[in-house]
Amino acid sequence: MGFNRNSAIPLYKQISREIQDGIKKGEYTKDKAMPSEMEIQRKYKVSRVTARKAYKQLVDQGILRTIKGKGTYINDLDANDWTWMHSFTREVIEMGRVPSTRIIEFKEIMADELIAQRLQVPVDEPCYYLKRIRFIDNKPVWLTKSYVPCSLAENLTKEHFSIKGYAQSIFTILELNYGIKRKSGEDISEAISISAKDAPLLNIEINKPVISKAFIAYGDNGKPIIYENTIFEQSISKWG
Repeated sequence: MGFNRNSAIPLYKQISREIQDGIKKGEYTKDKAMPSEMEIQRKYKVSRVTARKAYKQLVDQGILRTIKGKGTYINDLDANDWTWMHSFTREVIEMGRVPSTRIIEFKEIMADELIAQRLQVPVDEPCYYLKRIRFIDNKPVWLTKSYVPCSLAENLTKEHFSIKGYAQSIFTILELNYGIKRKSGEDISEAISISAKDAPLLNIEINKPVISKAFIAYGDNGKPIIYENTIFEQSISKWG
């Protein structure tokens, strides 16, 4: 169809479509960075905001990924070695529903005894702490707290994560940016009461029984790469 300024389709969506067509035709390759936002801006004679929105749409769809300080690259979503395919994000998308994320908190912490035990690191080892609400079709369903040793993902930031699409998956982020693949995992579920602080985030009554699911993901070397604790309402089925 081509880029058409007179079309009713927003310019950023047309640019995204043009870039996708270019990827399919081999105009862009996985081993080289994509054109910068400024280059896209000049090529299509649009604003920087429009160029940024075009790339963001492709990142949210999992077609592209942005590495801070390096540029934007093509994702190889069809590769057989993508071990995170059965994560929350991919399963929900494949069901035709819309997953999204709101990051409540992201910071570095020192591992306490529990976190150190789960991640098999020394107590007071620096770890990333990520607290997120996971949504399905805009309905909050999960409250997830994730812990990753800082030594595994140097310079990991909040900006690595998207609020929509495949790039909201922590497994995706670690694999694409740091080459860390989830090889296996184990989980434990137990009934608890949600705290007064966390209950409003999921629109759950205080002290109402919920499920707390602890999950440890292991890498290729058999060592833990992620420890997560997820809280969700007992009445929720698999995905809400």
